[in-house]
Amino acid sequence: MAAEAAATATPADADRAMVESVVPAPMPWNGVVEKTISAPLEKVWDVASDFLGFPNVLTIEPVEGENRVAGCTRKVTNLPGRTDTDSAQWAKQKLVEINPAEHVFSYEFLENNTGVDPGYYSTFQAKKEEGGKTFVRWAFRFSPSQVGSDRFVPFIMKGTDLYVQELEKLANAASAVCVLI
Repeated sequence: MAAEAAATATPADADRAMVESVVPAPMPWNGVVEKTISAPLEKVWDVASDFLGFPNVLTIEPVEGENRVAGCTRKVTNLPGRTDTDSAQWAKQKLVEINPAEHVFSYEFLENNTGVDPGYYSTFQAKKEEGGKTFVRWAFRFSPSQVGSDRFVPFIMKGTDLYVQELEKLANAASAVCVLI
């Protein structure tokens, strides 16, 4: 069986196998929200990449660093969808990567009172689609040390979906202002 597979392998397969043996596979995502929204890429990116201003459904306080620059840290409070506690929920989040040319950014949790271990990681990416629309992909994963991360997935999915809905509204509002001027 192995001899048959080796006989049908292409040079590209050999290259891929060599790379896979050297580069560890990335940690799998625990959840992903994907949606095509009716707003142009430039407006979507302008709203989404505003680390100190989006999402508006949260209270955001700057902690350190410059907005839209890796290293910027914020504290978000009143996380939506969390109804099982009487106390305010908060998290300090750090922008670890931002690439305006590719319309992608990533951030991680530093500390919080939500029960999510530090090391939670999220990546947002936007891609242009035809007709002035934008495909949005917002993926997240928990720290490998997170015990019981499955219980958080519905909460994070709900919040992320809410952010994408807000993103579409804000990007469309920004587009309407530009059209009227």
